[in-house]
Amino acid sequence: MKNKYRIVTDNYRGYAAEVKRWWWPLWVQLPSLGSDERVRFSTNTCGSVEEARALIARYRAGTLVPRRKRKLVVEYVEEEGAKCPPAPGS
Repeated sequence: MKNKYRIVTDNYRGYAAEVKRWWWPLWVQLPSLGSDERVRFSTNTCGSVEEARALIARYRAGTLVPRRKRKLVVEYVEEEGAKCPPAPGS
């Protein structure tokens, strides 16, 4: 079984690329356009169907930059008179 891809309309730039993985029943957006140095936004949206097709091709080829790792809280720093909750694990 293979993944399926589609292009849908959106309200931002016009089109969004989505994937339905063979093991997941829902359609989800492809990762953002992070591998193109000219594009510096985190939404998966394209101005034309051709751009969306190119995004799908890059995703299938494995050339999209992976998303950044989620930031973890190391510690909270208090200001004078303010109280912060303890950091996780302390």
